[in-house]
Amino acid sequence: MYPLLPPRNNREVWLADVGETIQRTQYYPSGLPWKSNTGDVPEEQNKKYNGKEFVEAHGLDEYDSEARWYYPAIMRTTTLDPLAEKYYSISPYAWCGNNPVRMIDPDGKEWKDNNGNVIEDENLKNVQVYIFYSDDFSGQAMKQYDEAVEKYGAGSVALSNTGSTEGFSTDWGNMQGDVNSVMIMTHGKNQSIAVGKEGKDQITATGDGATNIKGTEVPNVQDLPQPKANLSNATLYMYSCHSADNEPKAHGQGDHAQGELKGSKKPIAQVFSEIFNFQNVQGTKGSVNYTNPYIPLAWAPMTRNPYGSKPYPENGRWVLYYKKRK
Repeated sequence: MYPLLPPRNNREVWLADVGETIQRTQYYPSGLPWKSNTGDVPEEQNKKYNGKEFVEAHGLDEYDSEARWYYPAIMRTTTLDPLAEKYYSISPYAWCGNNPVRMIDPDGKEWKDNNGNVIEDENLKNVQVYIFYSDDFSGQAMKQYDEAVEKYGAGSVALSNTGSTEGFSTDWGNMQGDVNSVMIMTHGKNQSIAVGKEGKDQITATGDGATNIKGTEVPNVQDLPQPKANLSNATLYMYSCHSADNEPKAHGQGDHAQGELKGSKKPIAQVFSEIFNFQNVQGTKGSVNYTNPYIPLAWAPMTRNPYGSKPYPENGRWVLYYKKRK
């Protein structure tokens, strides 16, 4: 018995040695089975997505992925990643770095790229583009990732799903190689970025260890480690709202309310420019929006827009901070 299609596809057809179809299954991207043909004999073939056993007893509906159990309905494991210490910026319960479309995890330990290659620290010297993003911007980050890979080639782009200030700081310091660009794709205010979920786990540019709006104690941009990478020819793209908003007084309303500039008295994009050796840092005084990922066609409402999920400043203007070279 053997699969007609490789396990990485979202459809599998299992054939007996005589060519008889035993089982035909279709999956969600996470690996959750969603449709099977009426002639299936599932008790004869319980290995499904990625060739792993799918245990349905008593409604368990989990995959036995060797090192840990995987629950595809929520794209999480029910046990800790045994190699969690290697990936501080990612939840120990996450599966494939939260991206099962691009990554595979054959044994529940390492997450890999779509060629099955483990992303190791020693390969960072070949990276030209680093993308830091929070969960709310995962789709937009993958768009940037795909475009960077198309331009610079496989192995030239690294992703960091920030998750926490500790994870962001660790990955920031671990950047290596001759870098072309770095992107930060998170929620933000004029003097802070939110690297965690739901706007939590902030990093501030005030320099006094407190946010300028609520005075919450958080790490400073000024205290982040200096990356190992050569940033002298790199641009830092800050795709977080109001990163270059230098209005000294509090202003705005609702989600876009900005606090009085405190401490350093400078917006966060300017502080990143002064502290780190980027050739230039790009931010905006207003909001950062993203183009629609789908083309709104009445006859095909889910048609993907090839120019979708790209960042642009709501006010139409980016602000650039240039490093003065001697």
